[in-house]
Amino acid sequence: MASPLKANIIFFGLICLVSCAPSSQQDSYVISRASVEASVFTTSVPGDADDPAIWIDRENPEKSLIIADDKEVNGALYAWDLSGAEVYKTETLNRPTNVDVRYDIDVNGQKEDIVACAIRGTNEIKVFKMDPKNKVLVDITAPGGISTGFPVDTYGFTLYKRSSDGTLFGFVSSKNKDHIHQIRLHGDGNGRVAGEFVRQFGEPDMVRYVEGMVADDEKDFLYAADERRGILKYKADPALYEHKVKNVFATKDGIHRDREGIALYKCPNGDGYFLLSDQAGDSLKVYERQGKNKFIGTLMTKGSTETDGIEVTSHSLGSKFPEGIIVAHNDGNKNFVIYDWRDVRKALNLKRCK
Repeated sequence: MASPLKANIIFFGLICLVSCAPSSQQDSYVISRASVEASVFTTSVPGDADDPAIWIDRENPEKSLIIADDKEVNGALYAWDLSGAEVYKTETLNRPTNVDVRYDIDVNGQKEDIVACAIRGTNEIKVFKMDPKNKVLVDITAPGGISTGFPVDTYGFTLYKRSSDGTLFGFVSSKNKDHIHQIRLHGDGNGRVAGEFVRQFGEPDMVRYVEGMVADDEKDFLYAADERRGILKYKADPALYEHKVKNVFATKDGIHRDREGIALYKCPNGDGYFLLSDQAGDSLKVYERQGKNKFIGTLMTKGSTETDGIEVTSHSLGSKFPEGIIVAHNDGNKNFVIYDWRDVRKALNLKRCK
């Protein structure tokens, strides 16, 4: 039997192996941790706010809009200006979820800015075009509707514009299924948008359901947030016939429970950052956009709690937000919070877009 003195030496030696290890061997989120103050709060929705998108007015960026959902049975899509004032609301929608935007989409020979979301109550995709002059959404979903391919509980949704030819797709997930559907969205010949099922994938990779998704159009990747496993990275282009997961990250990194909203801050040179909402931690996890999506740090977002959906843009939105913004869902007030990217960049010592 070892002597008490020898046992103590071994015990304290083990402690030193853990506590005295170089920082590269420890959880880097403890080291790279910062906070950021809110810049703007939107007004609240009457039901349950969930997921935001950003529509950029490219002629007058300071007049860009935040578009987001009230995901209740009698919900709708709402729009706010960059001061947080509500400026528009759609007709009633049956549990809309996960709003997304794409620009210059060919719809029967016309270039349109598309805003789309999934409708959980009817398991469909709803497609709108933005009227940039009047700042209203015009429903251009084909009369027959666009099925998600799920009989119940459509859950997550995102858009993807293929880099090679500009073809538009939607990715949808279900709360009751362990796979993702890809739907091609195209003009129906009558000024509206129809959908065509393309593929199903993801079954071997998921341990729980996926809600948060985002596509990196320029790099043709889809990121899907398995709420309990991590971020699953897939090839987004169905023509490549690559259905297997390419990378899994955000498996630890101090994440408290569910992995919720995800978004991409994209720089013109291909660099940028991947953001993930750690809902139970009231924070965002920040990763590199490129390569294996290396973990950078944790951003505590003051002014928002239990954040579900997020969105971010690197586009200048005028003198107030010259490097873009983050928009985060705020569960406490059923609204959305805008953060100035300059504050985020300085807090985490991130590189400025080139």
